Amino acid sequence: MGVRKNKVKISGKEMLIILTEANGIKYTPYVKTTYDRSLKRLLKDEYDLSISEYYDMVDSQENLCKICKKESKEKRLSIDHCHKTGKVRGLLCQSCNWGLGHFKDDVNLLKKAILYLNPELAIVERRKKHILRYD
Repeated sequence: MGVRKNKVKISGKEMLIILTEANGIKYTPYVKTTYDRSLKRLLKDEYDLSISEYYDMVDSQENLCKICKKESKEKRLSIDHCHKTGKVRGLLCQSCNWGLGHFKDDVNLLKKAILYLNPELAIVERRKKHILRYD
C-alpha cells in the first residue's frame, strides 16, 4: 500500500524526495543514504524499529497523523510511544505529538482540558456521575 498524496499513491522513497525538497534540500542518492542512515540509527536505538517497519507504518497510515488525520508535508511523522513501556503507538504530526507531550500522556489531564474547552460535556459528565452515584 502506498502513501496517498492528493489521492495519488506514492511510495516511501517518493515521500522522502518530497520531504527533502520541501525543506530546501535537493534530493540526491547521498541525501537519501545520509537521511536513511540517521533515521535507521534513531529507529533502532530509540524504538527498536527497522527503517522498513517505519515506512510500512507511514504507508499504513497513508502519511496521515493518527490523531488529527492531517497529512505531514514538511516533516516526517513523529513516532509516538508510551513513555512507561516504550511501546510504539503510531505516527503523529509534530503538533499532536507535542500536545500529548505537554499533557504528559495523562488521560485525566487531557479529559479536564476537553471539559474546559467544551463546558457542555462537563454538564453531561456531572450528570453521569450523579446517576452512577445514586444507582
